[in-house]
Amino acid sequence: MNKIREYFTFTRSERNGILVLLVLIVILTVTPSLLDLFLKKQKVDYSQFEAEIDKFIASSQNQEIDSNENNINLDTIKKEYFYFDPNTVSEIELYKLGVSKKLAKTWLNYRNKGGRFYDKDDVKKMYGLPDSVYSLIEPYISVQSKKYDKKTKSNNEWKNKSDGYKFNNKFQQSNYSQNNYPKKTTTAIEINNADSITLCTLPGIGPGYARLIIKYRNKLGGFVKKEQLLEVYGFTQESYVKIENLILIDLSIVNKINLNTADFKQLIKHPYFSKDMIIRILEYRKIQGKISTIDEMVKNKMITLEEGEKIKLYSSF
Repeated sequence: MNKIREYFTFTRSERNGILVLLVLIVILTVTPSLLDLFLKKQKVDYSQFEAEIDKFIASSQNQEIDSNENNINLDTIKKEYFYFDPNTVSEIELYKLGVSKKLAKTWLNYRNKGGRFYDKDDVKKMYGLPDSVYSLIEPYISVQSKKYDKKTKSNNEWKNKSDGYKFNNKFQQSNYSQNNYPKKTTTAIEINNADSITLCTLPGIGPGYARLIIKYRNKLGGFVKKEQLLEVYGFTQESYVKIENLILIDLSIVNKINLNTADFKQLIKHPYFSKDMIIRILEYRKIQGKISTIDEMVKNKMITLEEGEKIKLYSSF
């Protein structure tokens, strides 16, 4: 009996050892929870940083004309005359042609509601268009896309109109030669290398659209997909459909931004990098030391999947 009891009794040193072991087990068990409780990640105060950023953005915006129609100053827009299709002309192009803001808005609303211009007379009938303005833009009206409507016009009438317009003597005496206007092409062009003259060979693209496309292309560092043309100010779905199959894109010449060396001023110039996203990227870079991939930042929830997809082809490491 005594021998059996020996198996269930412990010496003082053994009891002390068991006690120490139990204490260690308890410590190892609760330590992670205590660390999470007392060592919570402190939020970084970005208020001062954001204030400096806001100040920088405000000063940058003052150097450019705001593309928003409510902020457009017509006094800064140089008046000029060029061929245009009333069914695709942009708002800024209308301003350059001498059309008022109110009339430009009426013009675009008419189109957005399904209205179409089939000839010059339709433009002349536009409500609010002064005769003085019409007489100046009339020689440059070129309706490139026409639809035959048997209810209103005969086949011969539409055939005659499709053969082109004869411009009046006033236009023939002007300093703009018809031969100077680029002929429209059916051959695809590479849009990241194209100049304004080449862009004007695309159906529905005039000098105004060409300038806006190039301006936005320069901000992006190049186009990476055709659909980005729809992000160009004033560019319509209708205009995009006309040239969609005539656009080629060379990704090898797209300018990329090194996310491991770029500072805030460089990143904010790109349309796809918002202030909030830049703060997150710079903070992540500071913590990690180096950014390896966009997917890495998405996985760590520093940027959203949508943000990552937009900047992926514009980023290098």
